[in-house]
Amino acid sequence: MSEFQKDFDKATNFFLINKDIIQSSLNGKIYSIELDNSELAKILDTNTGIDYVLVNNEKKVYGISARVNQSKYTHNTITIRVSRKKYNFDKFYGVEFQKGVSAYKDLTSSIIASKGLQMDANDNELLKLIYYDRKALFLYAYDNYNDIKEKHLKTVKADGNMYLKFNYKDLSLFGIEHIIKEFN
Repeated sequence: MSEFQKDFDKATNFFLINKDIIQSSLNGKIYSIELDNSELAKILDTNTGIDYVLVNNEKKVYGISARVNQSKYTHNTITIRVSRKKYNFDKFYGVEFQKGVSAYKDLTSSIIASKGLQMDANDNELLKLIYYDRKALFLYAYDNYNDIKEKHLKTVKADGNMYLKFNYKDLSLFGIEHIIKEFN
């Protein structure tokens, strides 16, 4: 089984267990791309960053990029992949960050995740979530990259991938719209 399929299955299971809590927190109906069509899900996930679609109570539709923090060491953080080790590091080469910046800044994609959802979990128990303006965070990170990289650019020793890592509280400092919900 591929790594994509393992992650896909894990994310789908987490969503099914926590769907009602997530929906009530976001004031709308949420759809998991993975449950509708796995081929479409892979295209949306790898090309647009969309994992979920939210139709809020005002009938506005948003693409949402979602990530689950299973490790307590990653709780209260948002990560954006900047590069993969197998590629040469370049300031803006990086898988997720480069695609997002290109889509938001240069309008290279008509479909892109406009919102982000980061969820802290213990196994499949949802502990906390942050729902935020993903576009605003990506553009802030791009515009302020030289000022933030020393504090926020991290390398994962296990795989060599590089991420921008932000604490939930950083979004307030950056002026990024967000909602935090805790469950316990």
